[in-house]
Amino acid sequence: MFRKALLPILCAASFSAAIPLHIGESWVWQVTNRDNLDLTYRSAVVVDSHSISLGRVWTLVVRDSLLKESDTAKILVRPSGRQTWLRQSRFLRWELEPRRADDTGVVILGNDTSSVWGEASSLEPFQRAGRIDTSGRSRVSVDSNSVDWIDPWNPNAGYPLSISPDRHSVPLPIHAWSDAHGLENAVTYPWNSRGWDWRLVSHNNQTVAPPRDALKIPAINTEIHWIMKVEKPGATPFNIDLIPAYNSDYLEQVRWRVLDPGRDTAGWKTVSIQQTRTPGVMSTHYGIPGDTTWRNAVVDTLHYRFHPERGQSFGIASDLPPLEEGWIARWEDLSKGRSGGVSNHSWSRSVWDGNSVARLEITRKDNQLASLLRMDNSCIGNCVYSGTSVVNTPGYTVQLVRIVPPGDASTLFKGRTIQASWVEISEQFPNTPIRWSTAAGRTGTLAASEFVSSPAALRGKALFLLARLPDGRLWQGTHVVP
Repeated sequence: MFRKALLPILCAASFSAAIPLHIGESWVWQVTNRDNLDLTYRSAVVVDSHSISLGRVWTLVVRDSLLKESDTAKILVRPSGRQTWLRQSRFLRWELEPRRADDTGVVILGNDTSSVWGEASSLEPFQRAGRIDTSGRSRVSVDSNSVDWIDPWNPNAGYPLSISPDRHSVPLPIHAWSDAHGLENAVTYPWNSRGWDWRLVSHNNQTVAPPRDALKIPAINTEIHWIMKVEKPGATPFNIDLIPAYNSDYLEQVRWRVLDPGRDTAGWKTVSIQQTRTPGVMSTHYGIPGDTTWRNAVVDTLHYRFHPERGQSFGIASDLPPLEEGWIARWEDLSKGRSGGVSNHSWSRSVWDGNSVARLEITRKDNQLASLLRMDNSCIGNCVYSGTSVVNTPGYTVQLVRIVPPGDASTLFKGRTIQASWVEISEQFPNTPIRWSTAAGRTGTLAASEFVSSPAALRGKALFLLARLPDGRLWQGTHVVP
């Protein structure tokens, strides 16, 4: 079990060594790539120590079990006891101790540098070294939520000066340290959007029990409904004032019904669900939404497996987002007391050298996946930034509509009182016009399904909504456009 005494020390002022360093000291971490669920083991052992004018340098040999490769790392321990990386192994991308307000100094030893807290988990070694270049090769900022950096324009890349430089923003890494073991657990974001999950399983050849994710799989016959907007490949104009004469929005209703929670087997928890997918196309002519054509529903039975101690979950391959993530309360949220309420995850990358833009935004409410946005855009051939040659690879925006408990016939649309959210209205009556207004007095009308796409002009605004349903009843509600 995850002991309260070993909860993360986040942004705390601690002057004791976070990593116990002695010749022969060793660790093994179980590491899961949350993007593709690959599992590996990273081991480290202290092999050498010597003094320099700035303090004492400790050398570690690090090995990756999946790649079967080794690397070295060097840690500087100053007379005050503070630890910083002098050379960071590519297999150890995390911080050595809690962040402090004065984490702005840089120590240089040859071509290696230590880094501002938060860079170690996010930047490759050559980028960390470039951060201190007087020409301003990159600029890095660290706040309470994210690590952001900008790589300036490359005159050899061949794109216009008006194009923005490479930009990156990743969530701040999360750590759990202890005086006895050093780094016990962490979530870091070197290049992937969902992060790397580190869990200590051995220290000095003694087994350590890793933390567990909490699974909250609904009861049998519970139904979960989502509505999804799919971004199909196609030309996207850069001119935001240009309104295409004709456009099609691809929507999909996704419904899950829990069939069997299954049983525990060798650390795995299984569950079976019935999935119903109903695709549809809503046409738009000069910005005015038309009819939505719903196609025949496709029904499948899916089987999922979860391993709470490894952070892994597997199911049938699908083009849908990982909706089962909503049933997993991650160890880092539990340890920080965020097992309920609302949590947000935001990751983005725009690399103009490679002609690509990527973005991931996840919102969870009460351990349930409430919304997820995933976009991956890229150019084909030579990009013409003033034209329409930028092509979107498939992406999606998915939002939770409702969860129906077993045996509970929904009464949301029955009787005189309509207790439904705008998402539920969008699913049931996608073509119904909704009148919106802001606190500042702006008004307008959009089809119910258009709110799913989060209109750019309304983002971040609180809207008051009013609609007349096909049966004549009035509905009203509020919505904050994400």
